[in-house]
Amino acid sequence: MADELVDSDASGTDPIVLCGWIAEHRSELCGRHANELDRHFRMRPPFAQLTLFPRAVAIGALSAGAAGGIVGLVIGLFTYPPTAPFAVFELGFPATIVGAVCGLVIGSILVAIRRSGRPRRP
Repeated sequence: MADELVDSDASGTDPIVLCGWIAEHRSELCGRHANELDRHFRMRPPFAQLTLFPRAVAIGALSAGAAGGIVGLVIGLFTYPPTAPFAVFELGFPATIVGAVCGLVIGSILVAIRRSGRPRRP
């Protein structure tokens, strides 16, 4: 470049302008492009792959189980600190089961509501 070997005053060799070509071939091109960062580096939420019913059960079980475990920890620490980890399981496990049953019921209701709005196929 210092010796001006790369510079040229001539016009470009390609007479087609990219924006014009894209406008002409819009119907042939994909309507939506994939973001490479999303495709390779960002993970989808863990429940995004689940359908509605299992998602409701999993969310109910995890949220109730976490709440029960925290309550068990707090109660265990106030009652007798050396056995606090056992109190986490004493309250967390039953809360997980109750949350799963509640998620099961709510998921069933949501699935029934979604299916009632669709016309039945003959």
